[in-house]
Amino acid sequence: MARSDADSSRESPQGSDRGRHAALAIVCLAVGVGLMANPLYLPVAVGQPTAEYVHTVQPADASTPDYGTEPIAYEQLPPDAQELFEQTRESRELSVADPDDRIDRFAYPDDPSPNDGFYLIEYDGETYELWTRTIESDGAVVLLQRLVVQPAAFLLGFFAVFAGGLLARRAAS
Repeated sequence: MARSDADSSRESPQGSDRGRHAALAIVCLAVGVGLMANPLYLPVAVGQPTAEYVHTVQPADASTPDYGTEPIAYEQLPPDAQELFEQTRESRELSVADPDDRIDRFAYPDDPSPNDGFYLIEYDGETYELWTRTIESDGAVVLLQRLVVQPAAFLLGFFAVFAGGLLARRAAS
């Protein structure tokens, strides 16, 4: 009997080490898979998205499709629309964040189309395309999650799965 007690006391630490390794392997694998699956639950939206109102102007040419849109004479635009058109024409694109800076004459759809957000403007003997649209962005917190948190979580998850595999292998041997 003394011999069997000694044998069991020697085997007990190995058996408990195997059990701990197996438990740790399961935990590492579960945590690793959860972290690697982070695109399913990240980014978490914080607050309301911010809207940006974008204006794009380019000269109309032969490649401009004929949508049946009648050109608007520059002189017929309200003064705030004229100013915005001139600024946009010089830079080709202009964004404003304040809804009060939008021009009432123009629509700002999420997805502009020839019937919504597309205008032809006659200015100084030339015709220009003016496109208006609304772009919603989630802000800096969501961008930080996408650029830092998601890749870091995925990498940590990969290492956790790798460690879990090593622990499972050790527990099996």
